[in-house]
Amino acid sequence: MALQIEACIRRSDIYVERPTLNTEHPTRLRRERAPPWRASNIQRPIQKMRPLGAIKSLCVIGAVLAFNHQLFGQVVETIPGPILETRPESGTPIAATAQTNSIFYPPRGLILSASVVGGYDDNVNSSSIGKSASLYTSENASLSYTAGTPRTQVSLTTGGGIMYYFDRTGYNPSGYLGLSLTHKPIERMTLSLSVFAAYQTQPDLSTNLGSNQQLGAYIHSTDTISLDYSWMPRFSTVTSYTFGLLKYDSSAGSALNRMDHTFSEQFRYLLWPATTGVAEYRYGIIDYESAPLSSTTHFLLAGLDHSFAPRLNASFRGGVELRSSESTGFQPGPYFESTLTYIFRRNGSVIWTNNYSIEESDSPGAPARPSFRTGLTLNYGFTRRLSGSLALFYVHGGNQSGGSSLNSSSTEDTFDIGPSLHYFINRRLSADVGYHYTEVESGSVFSSYSKNNFFAGLNFNF
Repeated sequence: MALQIEACIRRSDIYVERPTLNTEHPTRLRRERAPPWRASNIQRPIQKMRPLGAIKSLCVIGAVLAFNHQLFGQVVETIPGPILETRPESGTPIAATAQTNSIFYPPRGLILSASVVGGYDDNVNSSSIGKSASLYTSENASLSYTAGTPRTQVSLTTGGGIMYYFDRTGYNPSGYLGLSLTHKPIERMTLSLSVFAAYQTQPDLSTNLGSNQQLGAYIHSTDTISLDYSWMPRFSTVTSYTFGLLKYDSSAGSALNRMDHTFSEQFRYLLWPATTGVAEYRYGIIDYESAPLSSTTHFLLAGLDHSFAPRLNASFRGGVELRSSESTGFQPGPYFESTLTYIFRRNGSVIWTNNYSIEESDSPGAPARPSFRTGLTLNYGFTRRLSGSLALFYVHGGNQSGGSSLNSSSTEDTFDIGPSLHYFINRRLSADVGYHYTEVESGSVFSSYSKNNFFAGLNFNF
């Protein structure tokens, strides 16, 4: 009869089944304890291992493996969407979305579209003096292309159009370009390039690259190149350079023309599977073309990147900025920025950004000002055919007046909101209807204004 040997751990002893005779019941076998060294298949090193210690070791190894799986496998949900959003009434881009729309992945392949929009603007010149209203029409075309491999991904979107006001002479052309490129030469390294440039006439209140007044056609651009390297499973660094450009065609806005250079170094450490601590240093250079407002700024920041859930993520940065300017000298101040992103269960998302810092003034010839800026972009699919969007921005800050009264100051509040509805008639044809309201309130009657814009249009996808 073959012997069946079973080893089990109980109170640091090893038991085996041995067929011995039971004197009370000769027909039965009796279980008898055997010393550990009598078990022929048990090696001495294993005999000396304490079972509780072995169990603890297995638990630690399992926890480490599970934690490492979360380090490299943290799931952040994404949805289809553009890398750059545009305003449906004019076809001009919303510059702030060039930075915040990284949660979207555009559909692969080539997409061509065209739109025809008609509307009514009650303050064409964006001015409180000599307000004029007019009907208008806007024709726009766009192209988007996305392709890639497991190591390289590229997304391109570009477009342009013409806006014509019936009660004004001339046309208002516009155009834009958005490019996103990522490449992984090796598993630990990621190279990224983000390019945004636009040419337009209407003010873009989503960023501080431009005036909130209509000062003629201008070009503005924000381009970033970065290198992300993972030194250890928990520790990584991100080195980046950002170039900014603002250039007006007319003399009215020439005092705002400038170039921005920002160098950044981030040190990122994974505190918990869903939380990353960040220490960051930035060095900014602002070089004005003609106005004596050039400056340099050192930023010392710390913050967190946290994933509350795969569909809810947040980023926070806070610290100080040490600014030296030709006009105001040394000017230290607090700095704060945050981004909150939520993806709905249906096709939709909401992105909320906040920033408090010393910003360049939007008035020609005026020095920088402390300001608070917040913005919210919302997209939501009510049904398979009907969706809605909302772009809302608010800016509050003290604005220094230029010229001889350089030392006088006033507060300025800018409010901009644009809700719209989008309805798919069929796969290639859709309709838009919406409203855009802008209001600027400041201590100067020349800078304050409000405007209402109503529009409706058709979109064609090829």
